[in-house]
Amino acid sequence: MPFLRKIKKVGNLSEEPIILGWVLNTGLLTIELLKKKSKYWLGDLKSIMVAKKISYKDLETLVGRLNHAAAACPLYRYFLNRLKNLQMSWNQRKRRRNVNATYQNKY
Repeated sequence: MPFLRKIKKVGNLSEEPIILGWVLNTGLLTIELLKKKSKYWLGDLKSIMVAKKISYKDLETLVGRLNHAAAACPLYRYFLNRLKNLQMSWNQRKRRRNVNATYQNKY
């Protein structure tokens, strides 16, 4: 593969560049979050699922992170509808709300 030989000759190019927090593997044509970032995001998601309550700020952060993750495959944004509806229906932002089975539905 002449492309990979060119990468080795230049030296400063990488087969796995990090762009906007994503690791792009150009050899395997894959995209993934950094390991540290994905562990942190999953930890936050699990803590919300266990607590079954969420603050507006945490919900806003969660929706933003999931939207960022859906950049890899825009069809995943379909699954954010319920969380976005919960966010839009929030009238008192200082109160915590229950995350009931409607929002925890597993696909």
